[in-house]
Amino acid sequence: MGAKSGYKSIFSAAGSGDAVEVVGDRKSWKISTRAAIGTATAQGQDWEETLDGIKGFDLSVSGNLDPSDNGQAALEEGALVDFEAWIETGGFKYSGSARIKSLEIDAPEDGPISFSFSAQGHGALSRTPAV
Repeated sequence: MGAKSGYKSIFSAAGSGDAVEVVGDRKSWKISTRAAIGTATAQGQDWEETLDGIKGFDLSVSGNLDPSDNGQAALEEGALVDFEAWIETGGFKYSGSARIKSLEIDAPEDGPISFSFSAQGHGALSRTPAV
């Protein structure tokens, strides 16, 4: 099955312990997962053997800046935020906590003011079927 356009995705966030708010005027979100892989290869072996390692994830979000949006207001560098991200039609819902590493505001002379942030996962990333 080929790629299809028209799916709606949603991203919501809040300061740790606060009510989760949908981040408005968002254009995209991206979650990248990783696992540290150790090696267990002994001298004299011809093939590498690996060990499970610690998992982690990174998160990035971008969109048009709206200072009155409660979801965007929760985004500050250094803040620990709880988040949920999902595709409305099928797929998976991701949720967890992440610490914001950087926040960027881009104000071009001839276009909309935009924001973007990147965050590093804090604890486990939950992945459940979206309903």
